[in-house]
Amino acid sequence: MSVNYYNLTELNISNHVNLKILFCHNNKLSRLDLSNNLGLKGLAIKNNKFIEQDLSFLSHLVNLEGLRVKKQSLYWFLRTEYE
Repeated sequence: MSVNYYNLTELNISNHVNLKILFCHNNKLSRLDLSNNLGLKGLAIKNNKFIEQDLSFLSHLVNLEGLRVKKQSLYWFLRTEYE
């Protein structure tokens, strides 16, 4: 699922339990509930309004293979084939 550049302030994907890839970068999200999305393999959340250095909401995503997080000078890229 790709919802980039929509200026979203909220995104409810709780009913998408089989979601494998989520691109939601360049929005205005300050929180994202991924508790029902245990199968996520690719996630891009860069350039949103998440609290700096608090990525605890991702800790349960043990199947994650690709992650893009960017905030000013912070940039973390984990191998991904989902671009």
